[in-house]
Amino acid sequence: MTAAEPPHPDPRPVVLDNGSAGRQPRLRPRTVLVSAVCAVLAVVGLVAGSWSLWSAVGDAPPADPPAPLWFSPPAPVLVDPPDTGQRVPDQ
Repeated sequence: MTAAEPPHPDPRPVVLDNGSAGRQPRLRPRTVLVSAVCAVLAVVGLVAGSWSLWSAVGDAPPADPPAPLWFSPPAPVLVDPPDTGQRVPDQ
């Protein structure tokens, strides 16, 4: 065959089958079970991987408790009442 000759078409017909009309493909229970198990294992793997990564790379917990986000109000100052010169009787 030379470059000037067109290629010979394949004599076999091409049949595209997308299922019979009105029939929906059913999912096999084993396929659904395997897919669910794979999804659960993937989530477990992601959680375990992220936990191990952050435990190796993350900051160590502080020795002191963290500071509060706001300051506490000051304690009230107790002042003795002014001396009025009156004597309180003893009881």
